Amino acid sequence: MQYVLTFREAAVAGPARVGGKGWNTGRLAQFGFTIPNGCVVNVDAYWDFLRSNDLMSDVDALATLAAEDAADVAGAERLAALRARIEAGALPEGLAEQIAAVLSQAGVPADAPLAVRSSATAEDSATASFAGIHRSFLNVMGPDALADAIRGCYASLWTPTAVAYRRKMGLTDQQVGGALVIQQLVMSLYSGVAFSADPVTGRRDRVVVNAAFGLGEAIVAGSVEADEYHLHIDHTGPVKLVDGRIGLKHHAVRPAIDGGTYTEELGEQGAMGRSEPVLQKPQLEELCRVVRRIQDTLGEAIQPQDVEWCHDGFRLVITQARPITALPEATFPALAGQPTIWSNANLKDAMPGVQSPLGWWFNSLTVEVLLRQIFWRSGYDLPEGLTWSRLYNGRAYMNLSALQWAAWDAFGWPPAETNRALGGHQPEILIPRPAPIWSRLGRQRFAHMSRMGLLLRRSARTAEGTFKKVWDWCRNFEREGFSDRYHGLMFLKQLWAVEKQRREFLPETMIHNVGGLWSARLTQLLEKRLPGRGQALASALLAGAEGITSAEQGYRMVEIARVAAGEPAALAYFEDAAPFQPGQFRTALRGTKTLKELDRFLEEFGHRGVYEMEIMNPRWSEEPDFVLETIRTHLREGLPDRDPGAAARAKRAAAEAEVAAALKFSPSLSLYRFLLAKAREAMRLREGAKSALVRLVRPARLAALAVGRWLTEKQMLQEPNEVFFLTGDEIASLLSAQWNGDGIREIIAHRLARRDELLALPNPDVIMGDRAVVNLRAGSEGGGANASAQGQKPEKGVLQGVAVSSGQARGPARLIRHPKEGTALRKGEVLVAPSTDPAWTPLFLRASAVVMEVGGYLSHGAIVAREYGIPAVVNVGDAMNLLHDGQLLHVDGDTGKVRTDSNMSPGA
Repeated sequence: MQYVLTFREAAVAGPARVGGKGWNTGRLAQFGFTIPNGCVVNVDAYWDFLRSNDLMSDVDALATLAAEDAADVAGAERLAALRARIEAGALPEGLAEQIAAVLSQAGVPADAPLAVRSSATAEDSATASFAGIHRSFLNVMGPDALADAIRGCYASLWTPTAVAYRRKMGLTDQQVGGALVIQQLVMSLYSGVAFSADPVTGRRDRVVVNAAFGLGEAIVAGSVEADEYHLHIDHTGPVKLVDGRIGLKHHAVRPAIDGGTYTEELGEQGAMGRSEPVLQKPQLEELCRVVRRIQDTLGEAIQPQDVEWCHDGFRLVITQARPITALPEATFPALAGQPTIWSNANLKDAMPGVQSPLGWWFNSLTVEVLLRQIFWRSGYDLPEGLTWSRLYNGRAYMNLSALQWAAWDAFGWPPAETNRALGGHQPEILIPRPAPIWSRLGRQRFAHMSRMGLLLRRSARTAEGTFKKVWDWCRNFEREGFSDRYHGLMFLKQLWAVEKQRREFLPETMIHNVGGLWSARLTQLLEKRLPGRGQALASALLAGAEGITSAEQGYRMVEIARVAAGEPAALAYFEDAAPFQPGQFRTALRGTKTLKELDRFLEEFGHRGVYEMEIMNPRWSEEPDFVLETIRTHLREGLPDRDPGAAARAKRAAAEAEVAAALKFSPSLSLYRFLLAKAREAMRLREGAKSALVRLVRPARLAALAVGRWLTEKQMLQEPNEVFFLTGDEIASLLSAQWNGDGIREIIAHRLARRDELLALPNPDVIMGDRAVVNLRAGSEGGGANASAQGQKPEKGVLQGVAVSSGQARGPARLIRHPKEGTALRKGEVLVAPSTDPAWTPLFLRASAVVMEVGGYLSHGAIVAREYGIPAVVNVGDAMNLLHDGQLLHVDGDTGKVRTDSNMSPGA
């Protein structure tokens, strides 16, 4: 029987055969990390050892030994007797020879000292670490000592501590077999342990490093005073060292980005420590990048890792890595005892689908900065290290519990209001009773709201200038281009420059997202004066407001189609019955006004794209296929009215007249006018901010593709687009020459295969703690839980959602799952979609109404629907499953009801 595997074979065998440590070590080798040479002994050898030495009956007899009995005298004696028999047992025939052969094949000299470590199945997993439970043996010399070490590892599975731990974790003795990792011992100058998140506070933007001279086991055992370093992870430049301890002496260590020294002693915490640290900043930066890369590969960028490492004076070597278990969660004390609610809410709208590794590296920062800024800039303190976002099945989720609590505590917004703004169907956290305005908390909330109001007004005054700065910066960046003479560090500086610009602009984006407060207050005022009409009137008053960039792109496509209709050459290209050739548009349209208008469009809107926050997706300027197909469909289906905004302006004028009549002599008239002006301005600025934010994606994408071409020339990648399957830390390690690219092909292949697996997995609406709620918003014909949650009596044949654009329309349903399917939408049909980002909005001009599964009043699709003046209902639970193509629908954008044909009266 083959008992001994190479590390590459162990990576394929999996933890059930080689244990967690053996599997992780195999994957470290597979993905190109520097590890000591060696091999893995699989779990079959352990079970054959027990059988060949007649020990299975002893093992079976201990199956009923309870955790509390393992340490008492009788239990300890039974376990000691089994360990003695194990330590006296004979190894399975041929095992020693197999180990010697595979070690020799791996380049380990016969007389080299070895490290022999236990690798039990279930060990070093995300739920059970077994840290310190099973034995390791160092400096093992010769065949006899190796046999003793193997038996010692096997015996360590039967200590009172090991048995009690298994019982506590709910694992049977048969589920925990003893595999082994055998490696050449590295004679290290210094070594230690590093964590890709702070194991004490739970902060995921920190790497914590312990380091000491000599072997790392001394640190793990706690027998030496190690240095401790806390490093901050920042997308905009090198790793930053923020705090450290040299031995027992504590220092503030804040080196400059270009180097620097340890400064500003803060006082002793015991005996005098060493005067010099074990690690200098370049070594810390390299170690930090490697640890983050291990999290990106072994932990799939989700699970923080506990990494043991050493340095022999020439190279950094990873001896083992395991997931950090039971990582504390940094959150608000008031949320203690409540499960954390993670929701895809409007992220399913803004960042739909499985994220690429590089895309999430960018977008996770976007979510973190956006959600922090609304509170920090209003003067509200957040817990340090609070995590706002995460991935689940490859999709983006936000920390809804933290957002609901912060909105309630800072501004007095109840969770229901937060949910309404975000869209999506999700639960609410438990909150205390409202505090009176005169209380201390009430006064604090008033101060936060006042600051927010000032920020909104100040940002509105400077917004256009800010947007222009972003555009100018992007144009200048793109105009410089990338020289073939660039080397790695120059590319790295380009990437950091883009991220720095994004970080500077993100707070401004968040402020304009909060601008939806004006429309909420407008709705409240109108509802008070005109009960039952507030929402519908507020929606109608925002119709046809003009200046909405996400709507303007739709209008411009219509105008290009109108120009093409008057030019025979252009019309022939778009109406050709042969398979449409978008890639030939410049040749086919050469010399036409249509091409000039199209170029103008791409200059202004070419930074946009389908699912545009994903850096992996091409921009319209690169691949205008969607734009050309939309123009072609306009020509095929018949152009919209000469003035497509006329209906929206008529709806707005009617609402203005109704409100003016109701408030003619009311003291609220001036407040109404103020709120209406602010609400219209806020919608325009929100869409302008989103456009500017997306504008920054294009230079980031161009920089990434330049890196991809450079890595392809160096034969690390097979083609430039593979760069999107690397993380930012991996790219930084490659460009700074901290990583030579070993294992990169295996990493890319693994992630491509993993992406296919993730695409097939469900996309839960909500995760409650660790429990996924796949269909929290499940509605049924009759309203279901959705209608009940809104305090409405379910109606048969009616789907209840949230009204976001007023008016009624009737038409056949057309289910569109992706904008590229938009050519199937016929004029006058009801567009039914899972969600809509701005790339969908050109389709709205052909639709009689819009129905979406997710979305809120402030979602981009809702804003554009109001601008176009077409009825829209969002948050219609499970609409893509409950409705079907061709089904006659009546969409009521005033009440949020979607009636199916079975529930319509004649003439409805």
